[in-house]
This record gives sequence, structure tokens and C-alpha cells, in this order.
Amino acid sequence: MPNKAFALLLLSVLALGLWGCQTIKSGDTTPPVFGGAKGLIYITPTTPNIGASDYYLTWEAATDNVTPQDSIVYIIYSSAASSEVFNLNNILAVTAAGLTSYEVTAPVNPTSPTYFGVRASDEAGNIDSNTVITHP
Repeated sequence: MPNKAFALLLLSVLALGLWGCQTIKSGDTTPPVFGGAKGLIYITPTTPNIGASDYYLTWEAATDNVTPQDSIVYIIYSSAASSEVFNLNNILAVTAAGLTSYEVTAPVNPTSPTYFGVRASDEAGNIDSNTVITHP
């Protein structure tokens, strides 16, 4: 998982609206409307990883008052503790603009499941605050 410095840099880039060469939308202070992750679908990997499972994390596209849906990026979070999913240290990835799913490889550990969350970011760097989490 990325370290805290990387997470802060990533969020700074998002806040500046530079992710994916996005244009800064001056005056936009409203975050996207987003319902969070909708599901985690198990997929059979073509090349099995011992001790890991592959999943598609899915969600419906966010809407925004300024940014078009195909320009919204999604921040994927992952944690072993459901209460810590949305901590900055738990950013797993940021999607390309407009995607509504992300393939993750999660370690298989029956005593400590992995929890996932997704938040939407518009071109101005506004991030929604949903608290929806999902796990295998």
C-alpha cells in the first residue's frame, strides 16, 4: 500500500485538479454526488496467485454540478479494519476518468478480511464523503 507521503501527494494533485491533465474548474467547491461501492464481484483469474483472490470492485457513475461523468476519477481505498478504510494511508489506487469498476487482487486471510471503499473526485479536486464499504 502507498505510504502517507504518497497519499498526501496524490490528494494534493487531485485538489489542484491536475490528475489526468484535468482543467481546474475555478469556483467549483461542490463535491460529486456518489453512492459509493455497489459490490465486489469475484473473478476467476487466468493465472492464479497463490494466497490471493481477484475481484472487480463496482459502482455507479457519480454526478457533478460542473464535471462531466466521464471526467470524474475514483479513489480506491483498502484496509484490514472497516473503521480505517477511508484513511489517507489506505489509498490503493486512483482510476482513470470515467471508470465504474476496478480490478483488485486481495490477499486471502479468513481471520482478517480486506475492506474496500470508493470515493469520487471531480476536476476541481472535490471529493465526496460517502462511507460505504464492502468486503469479500
